[in-house]
Amino acid sequence: MKTKLLLAVLITVIFSFNTVNAQSQKPKTFFMTVADSTCGNNAVGVNVRMNNFTNIIDFQGSINWDSAVLQYRGINFGNSVIALSPGDINQQLAHRGVLNFIWVDPTVLGQTVPDSTILFTLNFNIINTTINHTKIAFSNNPTPIQIDTISANLLTNQVQDTLLIGCTINILDSPTVLQNGNILICQAGCTVDTSYNSYSWYGYRLSGSTQPVFLSHGATYHVTPGQYDYYYVTATFKNKVLPSSPIQIVLPVNLKSFTATTMERNVTVKWQTTTEINTAYFNVQRSLNDKDFFTVYTLPAKVAGNYKYVDLPPVRYDQNIFYYRLEIVDINGTKTYSETKTANINAYSAQITISPNPSRDYVTISGKDITQIKIIDQTGRILKNINTVASSNTHTISVIGLPKSVYSVLTKTSDGTITVEKIVVY
Repeated sequence: MKTKLLLAVLITVIFSFNTVNAQSQKPKTFFMTVADSTCGNNAVGVNVRMNNFTNIIDFQGSINWDSAVLQYRGINFGNSVIALSPGDINQQLAHRGVLNFIWVDPTVLGQTVPDSTILFTLNFNIINTTINHTKIAFSNNPTPIQIDTISANLLTNQVQDTLLIGCTINILDSPTVLQNGNILICQAGCTVDTSYNSYSWYGYRLSGSTQPVFLSHGATYHVTPGQYDYYYVTATFKNKVLPSSPIQIVLPVNLKSFTATTMERNVTVKWQTTTEINTAYFNVQRSLNDKDFFTVYTLPAKVAGNYKYVDLPPVRYDQNIFYYRLEIVDINGTKTYSETKTANINAYSAQITISPNPSRDYVTISGKDITQIKIIDQTGRILKNINTVASSNTHTISVIGLPKSVYSVLTKTSDGTITVEKIVVY
């Protein structure tokens, strides 16, 4: 599991550059961003990037860090027209926290790269976790290359004589809690272990017992409306436990009830809310597999109250169970979801009987007010389509000649109810 580090990207020093013309007057700078880190082994990467690199023919610079905190592990080169090689990097003093680099355009034509292109990535091990943060910075050593001033509009040789910060790595940073709807997410410092037990969630109420109650482990927590007034998380690294500040949860909707019930072929979706804070609308969503949901209807929010939608699911010969949920959309676009309810459109199919089953010659289908019978194979092909007399409650159908297999028998009654049952022909 990987975790993005907390970082501060600050202004960087202007290094020594040579350009072939004066097309770009913006300062040409390096800057740093903290790359990805694998927290389990305390590894961190730092990307060195470029801005306003237009018609560059050479540059050089130096990077410094605290070698008592960061142990240099090596360098990865970026994929750019400015392609550094190991020969362009002086790593002899890396064990002391100093790295120098220099590049010269072999074509002498000048190279241009998009902003924020990664020049290279420095890789470190964090070897001292007793401090809270450490800095990686640019400096102006070694002595800059002189800039060719053939054109008066070229950049002047302007190099800072002080060490400027490239970025800050937070080593033992207290975790923060982010709310995404009814999901709480732990954002911890860069070296916090990512194992399941390293995150512990707590909740407490303002009235009654003020003692925090342990809720669960994990990097996220699903809030139940009205459960607690405040929540916080602790992130454990080695023997240190770092608590977050408490967060008060305000959910857009307090959903008192949510149901999906079947009547004939219709599914009636009902829900009741007691409070709605900044709620824009509700999406009624349906699924065939309890994974892929899509919206079938949208109702605007009305502060609080009762809602109802009657759905008519599509007839499928192999599907009689449907899944429903609410997607609750806040005015700022935040989405939360209700629990999922199951609806079976064959809930009243007991009124239809088929016998004998299995069969090899005839089947008798019994039921009230049947107006249509279809026998369908496993590919969805309709093999028999029979319109019946509604006043007759018993219908005998021949299955002679059908290959041995399992078939679907679809019946439709005069009130529109559709039932699908299985038969075996042997």
